Amino acid sequence: GDRIVLFSDGVSQSGIGRDDMPFGWDIEALSEFISWNIGCDSQVSAHDLCRKIVTKANHNDHYLPKDDITCAVLYFRDPRSLIVCSGPPYTPDKDSWVADYLANFSGEKVICGGTTAQIISRELNLNLEIDLFSGFEGIPPVSFMDGINLITEGILTLGKVSETLSDGSYLNLSEKNPARMLIDMLLLNDQITFLVGTKINEAHQDPNLPSELDIRRNVIKRIANILENNFFKTVDTIYV
Repeated sequence: GDRIVLFSDGVSQSGIGRDDMPFGWDIEALSEFISWNIGCDSQVSAHDLCRKIVTKANHNDHYLPKDDITCAVLYFRDPRSLIVCSGPPYTPDKDSWVADYLANFSGEKVICGGTTAQIISRELNLNLEIDLFSGFEGIPPVSFMDGINLITEGILTLGKVSETLSDGSYLNLSEKNPARMLIDMLLLNDQITFLVGTKINEAHQDPNLPSELDIRRNVIKRIANILENNFFKTVDTIYV
């Protein structure tokens, strides 16, 4: 639960000269701001706490900063875990095993793929609801199921994750975009497990379809490599 907050003097001197802070954002007031945010959310991520501090410092300067505003936060905590289940198993007799593995996983849970969601819904006897109005920027809409944090469409969403995560352009996606929602979850967790069904979707083998409709295993392998090499995540992939 301990945190170390480091910042440049562009943070502590933000707002300098204002009537209400003639000497800038002094350390006592800055410490109170940090403590208040942690009090409101005891598990606020290092990323979000940094953003809150930088945003407030920028606000102190009326969004015309006179110096660089730099902040870093170290957060000592237990690792966060996430599982991404995508694709039906190679043989249907593994459906129940996949559903049980997902249900018993300790951490956040994501399903990518309509067929996969239907399998989990059937095996766990859970209702699956589609939000037809949540599709965004060419990405199909999300669905909802009790006990699952996020349900997205499969290969198009994963392809967008792979494409934008590799070059950083995911920051340009709306936070309502299902691909961006998945990326945010991937980056906020430390230990990522991909549970990948290996049944081939014949529809994705049509050469007339867009090239981004790659074989699911290849797309997930690329995402896993990016997470490991660029974001230092611990990634485990289980093929079924």
